[in-house]
Amino acid sequence: MDDKQLLEYCINYLSQKQVAESQVFLKTHTRYELISEMSEICLLKSNYSNILDITVIKDHKKASIITNKLTNELINKDLDKVILMAESSQQDLDYRVSPKQKNKAFSKGVKEPDFENMLAVLQKFIVDIRNYYPKISLKNATVTFNQYNSKYLNSNDTYFESYKAYYSFIIDFIAKDEDKISNFSYTSASFLELPEDILNFGNIKFQIENTIKQLNPQTVEGKFEGDVIITPDCIEDFVYMLVDIGLKGSVIYSKASMMLEKLNKPVANEKFSLYSNPLASEISEGFFITDDGYCAKDLTIIKNGVLKSFLLDDYSAKKANMLRSGNNGSCYIVESGNTHLTDMIKNVKKGLYITSLSHGRPALNGDFSGVAKNSFYIENGTLKNAVNETMIFANIYEMLNNISEISIENVNFGKHIYPWITFKHIIISGK
Repeated sequence: MDDKQLLEYCINYLSQKQVAESQVFLKTHTRYELISEMSEICLLKSNYSNILDITVIKDHKKASIITNKLTNELINKDLDKVILMAESSQQDLDYRVSPKQKNKAFSKGVKEPDFENMLAVLQKFIVDIRNYYPKISLKNATVTFNQYNSKYLNSNDTYFESYKAYYSFIIDFIAKDEDKISNFSYTSASFLELPEDILNFGNIKFQIENTIKQLNPQTVEGKFEGDVIITPDCIEDFVYMLVDIGLKGSVIYSKASMMLEKLNKPVANEKFSLYSNPLASEISEGFFITDDGYCAKDLTIIKNGVLKSFLLDDYSAKKANMLRSGNNGSCYIVESGNTHLTDMIKNVKKGLYITSLSHGRPALNGDFSGVAKNSFYIENGTLKNAVNETMIFANIYEMLNNISEISIENVNFGKHIYPWITFKHIIISGK
């Protein structure tokens, strides 16, 4: 049987077992990887995965199971197993699958990989690094072509299918100069079409040049209040902090979020706008179908500092007695500002330029601390030495209100788009 028939088989089987509501999600991922190690292209490999995500709701009890065993006999065993799991779970009247919607099919990206171009792009990148950055040692560099086929069906006869494909590029590297070695650096990006010159794409060249500057790190002396410029590579950490403690469904319906009463009220500097846009043409790693069985929509989360939406799936929305949001998060875009990065650096009297931060989960009140990695000291408007053993202490909610500048420039990583942001009044502590 074909993919849709497989989904129909599962729904019918569950219905015959007196399962009131169910959904099945078949997800296929084909990946072709061209891999280099230590600047030598060494392997082309492919990988195929096919998983079936089954959710059942019986007597207001819910359970899910994921399997890659797709023969009839083994599927039957998993279907019986997930029914038993549901019967032994806790009852919740807010469980449900999505209602009947118009069947839809979505598609984005090319159908076949261009292996010759993948090879040419990777070869050029390796040669460019060797010629222009002899102090850089490439540990791994990989060009990948990803294909995703997804098919969704539920007991309300809602059927969606989607296809997406994109290329991705991942590197990890260090800088070496005689006996000096930098920290490991890592960056990645994805694209609907491979650029001819990956070195000059996005933030890759900037990352490489900054890694070389890390060969002579120095310790920041003392403890002081200063400004920090957070790079696009690191902004994602702060976005996910905000989502984790302030915006996602579980902290909203449990009333743990400090933003609970802030809808349509200012929560950030008016320069700050945040979106979750899985359908945006510039987002190569977007999605069309949400995990709770709806067509994804682009979503404005914060606009000009005003909170416009939480991130609520169907269950969270019912629990919180609110409207479901257009999607459940990811594919984040922070709107660019009106200041060039060079001017942002000039405007910092004393602070840090942070490209990576090692941190834990922030407290629900927003407090967190972290160690600045692969980062630099700024003094009197000049980007100076790399730093080590330097910490910051801050509050994510206060940071949003203490934004002073956002860069005109941004970086499209394929799955998100971020600018540089200057935050004021951050506690910085060295030795």
